[in-house]
Amino acid sequence: MRKRPTYPTFQAAKDEANIVVNRLGNADADVLTLTSADRSAYLRARQLLDPIGAHIENVAAEFVQAKRLLGQVPLLQAVEYYIKRLRWILRRAQSRQWWGKCSSSSKVMA
Repeated sequence: MRKRPTYPTFQAAKDEANIVVNRLGNADADVLTLTSADRSAYLRARQLLDPIGAHIENVAAEFVQAKRLLGQVPLLQAVEYYIKRLRWILRRAQSRQWWGKCSSSSKVMA
């Protein structure tokens, strides 16, 4: 996010502008140089992440946390297991609710 500083006087703003110009002229600016392969990898990552609104830094941090917890288990394998287990739990809960409704309605009929 860009910030737009304000200065009390024109001279103060001009002094700050001169400092910035000097920094840029002295190569103090942070510049990243990428190899062709790194650039391609970055662009492909953006292509994959942009549709879901994810940022590379956040995805990398979450992946590292997940790998620390999972060890040698591949992340996708863990996610697939979790989804399968969650579906089983939900089906079981729905089944219990259904049986609960059936038993309570049979008591009403009796």
